[in-house]
Amino acid sequence: MFKAIGYKEWLKIRWAALGIIIAFILVFINTALTLSYIVRTSDPNLYWNNLIFRMSLYYSLLKYLPLLAGIIISFFQFFPEISENRLKLALHLPLNEKSIILNMVAFGTTTLLAIFLFIILLFTLMILYFFPVEFLYSFLITTAPWFLAGLTIYWLASSIFVEPMWLFRRLFLILISIAYISLLYASKGYNNFEVSIHWFFLISIFLSVSILISTARFKKGVI
Repeated sequence: MFKAIGYKEWLKIRWAALGIIIAFILVFINTALTLSYIVRTSDPNLYWNNLIFRMSLYYSLLKYLPLLAGIIISFFQFFPEISENRLKLALHLPLNEKSIILNMVAFGTTTLLAIFLFIILLFTLMILYFFPVEFLYSFLITTAPWFLAGLTIYWLASSIFVEPMWLFRRLFLILISIAYISLLYASKGYNNFEVSIHWFFLISIFLSVSILISTARFKKGVI
């Protein structure tokens, strides 16, 4: 049964996932070509000054892609379930509703993680080619809130889609999402979350359980 759920989820998001991967790859190619051109044609001292002292993010095009990826995967995975009343049928299968929804969310989360790890690997190879290893550590710390935002918005957007009550619960979840994601994108420059990123990871894990609350309320409302 769980293999069938996974296959169904894959059918829903496969084209969206492919589009996201292509977008990430295009950003990577653009960044790599730009770096290559600057290294070959510009004054290296001036460029290093921009990177280190002016904190110019040479991978800034990557910033909002994880966020968009989380929203897109959530939309393609859960909007059809709600708009076409598929989730109502799924929650009446001879399985625990928490297990069903957790498997759906786990599939979406795994898909996002695979995409994020793939693009991080590409940027890692590029950074190690052009810069000292210290630049890799800076990249990982600086972009960690962006990728965390992508996962968190996926969990929260899924909860928003499933939540049956607009006037309070959905609006409350939307406001929480906007406020928290704004915090993750509040920093400028490098390494701003170096001493606090682990706390944000814990907060995001806590917010991820909101989908279970919305699911329980959805099933209660449709029985």
